[in-house]
Amino acid sequence: MKKRQAQKTPAAAAAPTEVRARNDIGFRLAIGRIMQPASMQVRLAVVFAFVSRLLFLDWKAPHFDESINGHFVDQIWINGFFRYDPTNFHGPLYFYLLHLAELLLGRGVESFRFVTGLLSVGCVILAARHERYLGRAAHGAAWVLALSPAFVFYGRYAIHETLLVFGQLLFSLGFLRWRSEGGRAAVAWMAAGVVIAVTTKETFFIFFGTWAIAWGLLAWSERLLPSRLTTRLTARLTAREPWPSARSVGGENVWLWASALSAVAILAFFSGFFVYPKGVSDGFAAFAFWAKTGAGESGHEKPFFYWLDLLWRYEWPVLLTLLLAPLMWFRGSIWMRFFTLVGVGLWLAYSLIPYKTPWCILAFVWPLAFSFGFLLSEIRQKLGSGILRRGLVVIGVVSLAVSAWTAVRLSFRDYERMNEPYVYVQTTHDVPKVMWILEERVKREPEARTLRIQVVHRESWPFPWLLARFSRAEFTVWNPKILLHGEVILADAADAQEIEAKLTRRYYRTRLHLRDSYGPGYAYFEVSGFAPWFSASDLQVGPRRTSSVGDVQ
Repeated sequence: MKKRQAQKTPAAAAAPTEVRARNDIGFRLAIGRIMQPASMQVRLAVVFAFVSRLLFLDWKAPHFDESINGHFVDQIWINGFFRYDPTNFHGPLYFYLLHLAELLLGRGVESFRFVTGLLSVGCVILAARHERYLGRAAHGAAWVLALSPAFVFYGRYAIHETLLVFGQLLFSLGFLRWRSEGGRAAVAWMAAGVVIAVTTKETFFIFFGTWAIAWGLLAWSERLLPSRLTTRLTARLTAREPWPSARSVGGENVWLWASALSAVAILAFFSGFFVYPKGVSDGFAAFAFWAKTGAGESGHEKPFFYWLDLLWRYEWPVLLTLLLAPLMWFRGSIWMRFFTLVGVGLWLAYSLIPYKTPWCILAFVWPLAFSFGFLLSEIRQKLGSGILRRGLVVIGVVSLAVSAWTAVRLSFRDYERMNEPYVYVQTTHDVPKVMWILEERVKREPEARTLRIQVVHRESWPFPWLLARFSRAEFTVWNPKILLHGEVILADAADAQEIEAKLTRRYYRTRLHLRDSYGPGYAYFEVSGFAPWFSASDLQVGPRRTSSVGDVQ
């Protein structure tokens, strides 16, 4: 007996050293490990995500918000840093990523969208990496995110939501590792997730608030109605020990260092890397502006059930999960309960806020995707093998095929259809046609960058960004006192009669509809300079007006 104890003592003594070594290795290799999909089916999901997010990024005209983001990137080039604006409701991190993309890939919306596409693929990978803690449910979640029309469609947009979800998934992965194993890598992932979310968009507090509430509700529910599967986590919750000890996360100072480094990173981003201190105070002021916009009249108010309508149109797996949430809470495992609480909580929070834009749906699709994965896994375990299981496989394959088709149809064919709710304030293809004519003239005559361009639209975006390299572009709202001297004039159709009466030269007139929910307009190109891109039958207006067939399409 003593001999056995003597043999075990050195191993026991070496255990803390081994744990520290494993933690150090995990900390150094954290990013490399989380980017490795675990199985062939996950690799297929990642391949689909990669192809669907990164092919033909130039097909769609720059969106209203994309052009504003591009404008802020231009300001980084001018100022040397991002000057945070509390009324913009978007943090600095995404703009720096777009600036880097422009530096590496060149100027254009395709460079911006490439960044978002990679982040969207990263979301699928991060979902799959939850397998270590959630089992096969993580595979189901990865497929839902890979095929989700929302994640595909908005993964091809240069907007902030995908980066926000990426940060949330990284935090979730770190949280589950911390709860299950501890370790420095877990704390590092959580801290990185917090930094990404906080520096991306002010709505980060909705996620972290909902996460904390869900964790508290989970602890309370486990004491009243324990989940079916007993785990160490369940034991901690019911024993009123919801937090692991400091040793289990790699030492007493890990949290202090993680908090300090996170705070420095957040301050650096908001202050323009410490050259614009006002950005830090503006970061807090943004919440007051956001509260007014979120609850006030902004033009983006939607009813409470708006998200349910979108789920019915596009996201059936998520809708099914939401409808079955009560059953899943009562009958599910502890982590199924938790992600269902987070998903339902986020859906409820975003439903209560009057301000709604469709891309915000990403915020609660991903936690409900995990609940859907749990649901599939539970059904497989309950039913075992046989006809029912084969039937469920068929249903699953059909559902995935429908999701994939909807995502492809929406992203590659119907991306400008105004009757699609996901297509929101989308720029029409008239805008690229106008820009193509201008860029073609620049190719022939480089000095055409100094063309006089007058934009007299009441709302001119995306042209302030698209025309930024034309040094004599002017932007104003039309009034009869304006002197029309531009070689190119862009205007609203409502002002066409007054404008054409004041023209002193002949112009080709072509249709220019900026975007859905905005009235029609016209683009005027001076005949003497743009004749190579028009024909004799195209509509001309001006002092010596001639009859014609119709507008250029």
